[in-house]
Amino acid sequence: MIANECHKNHHREVAENCIKSTVNDKSESVVIDDTMLLVLRKKRRAFYHQTCLLSVMAAFTIGLAMGIFFLPLIRLTSANSPTIATNNNIDGKVQMHKYSFNSKSKYNSKANQINNFESAKRPAAAYSSVSFISDDDKYSKIAAAYEPVIEQAAIATEDRNNKSTTDDNSNKMQQSLENSYERENNETLQRIIEDGIYWGQAIEDRIPNGFSKRDTQDWQNYLQGNMTEIIKIEQGCGRMQNRLVTFSDGVKACVRYRQNTDQIQGELFSFFLGRLLNITNLVPSTAAVIDWDSRLWLQVKQHITESQWKTSRPVVFTKWIPDLLPSDIPVQFRPLERHMNRDDIWNMTMSDDDGTNKPSHVLIDRLKTKYDDNGKMKLKKKKKISLNERMYERFVELAQWSDLIVFDYLIANLDRVVNNLYNYQWNADIMAAPAHNLARQKDSQLLVFLDNESGLLHGYRLLKKYEVYHSLLLDELCVFRKSTIEALRHLHENNAGDILNDIFEQITGDKVRDVLPPLPEKSIKILSERIEHVLQQVQKCQDMYSNR
Repeated sequence: MIANECHKNHHREVAENCIKSTVNDKSESVVIDDTMLLVLRKKRRAFYHQTCLLSVMAAFTIGLAMGIFFLPLIRLTSANSPTIATNNNIDGKVQMHKYSFNSKSKYNSKANQINNFESAKRPAAAYSSVSFISDDDKYSKIAAAYEPVIEQAAIATEDRNNKSTTDDNSNKMQQSLENSYERENNETLQRIIEDGIYWGQAIEDRIPNGFSKRDTQDWQNYLQGNMTEIIKIEQGCGRMQNRLVTFSDGVKACVRYRQNTDQIQGELFSFFLGRLLNITNLVPSTAAVIDWDSRLWLQVKQHITESQWKTSRPVVFTKWIPDLLPSDIPVQFRPLERHMNRDDIWNMTMSDDDGTNKPSHVLIDRLKTKYDDNGKMKLKKKKKISLNERMYERFVELAQWSDLIVFDYLIANLDRVVNNLYNYQWNADIMAAPAHNLARQKDSQLLVFLDNESGLLHGYRLLKKYEVYHSLLLDELCVFRKSTIEALRHLHENNAGDILNDIFEQITGDKVRDVLPPLPEKSIKILSERIEHVLQQVQKCQDMYSNR
């Protein structure tokens, strides 16, 4: 065939070449056909593999779907129920007719044969019949399957509701308890602080009586009656020229001697002012004159010479009080931001340290979580104030300090707390040291205000230098003794200087008045100004705390 095609050419060589070319082309075509065939076979095998894989996956998916959706619809019935039940929908919808193996149909006999054959093959207790599940049974089956889950959810919901109800009841009970505490606390605080700025009756009743007017009168009569005499003079009572004297009946006294009469005046008039303010912390004092010829000094002439005392000089006799202890400055007045008001007293009652201050861990308190486990902000629980003896002692001490601050401001006393405040710039620990010229009786809580000689005269001359220290405590004091403030108002309405000079005229004898002048007019003016300043501070505190 190839040769015939090639013979059509006229030249043999051409024909031979044609035959060769054709054979080569045919060989190449055969090779190409084999290659294509292999490619097609590979594609076909790949297609078969994919088809098989898809078939398997489809069968698995269909089986899984049947297992999930259709198997729950099939149930096994008992041997006594060989039929397929019919069911009417609860809603009265279309009635569903089910086929039954024992119904009157042409398949009845064959069904019986099958049942007999199956019964012979398996035990009698095996499955006796099969029936389809009605819609109601289907929903019952699903409900039964989900019943444990629903029950657990209901229990959890009920627990949450019960917990919420319990929490609400607990919160209500806590709130009611805290409201009760608040009412009782306010009543307790009213007994401690009256009208927001005055020490209450519960504290006033516990303040020691101190030195009464009767004690002062008895002391004056004792020295002016010419019925006693000094039998001993010895060093003591503070300053170098002061002396401790002993009388013939064993009574002792501190005698204050100064070169300048203004310090003798300061001691005497400060005592008079304290008595006018009903401050009973001042030891009974009275003035006298050194007179070698009088019975009082007759037995101690030699001691007077040794003491470098001069005759006809005024001195102040102060009753000797034994068993005095140093008294510290309360912690409320030690830091730079010192103050005492109604809120400070409230905080002391709510603290857990029985009225004693502990270091405040402010940063630690701020870092503590403010929320509970449920994410709700924690509320600071109120507690009932429980006053104990230690706390009452602290309040009694502070009540006397409120008098001390007012009194020292009025007389411009340099030798007590102002001394500590002034030296604080060089010694930061001095506020923790005992207060100068302040003592406490060993057998009581009474504070004793000693050595007030710088008051009213010497202290007034140095106001330009020390006034800032005098005002530090007063300007931050907002708790006072009511009796002190009422007496101060009386002095403000009347001339305090005239009242003091009248007392001086009535109490001292002619010999004393001859060598000791009355309170100068300049001091009277300054005292009136300072009384007014204290009353302004009281008014400021009333505006801040009385209506709260």
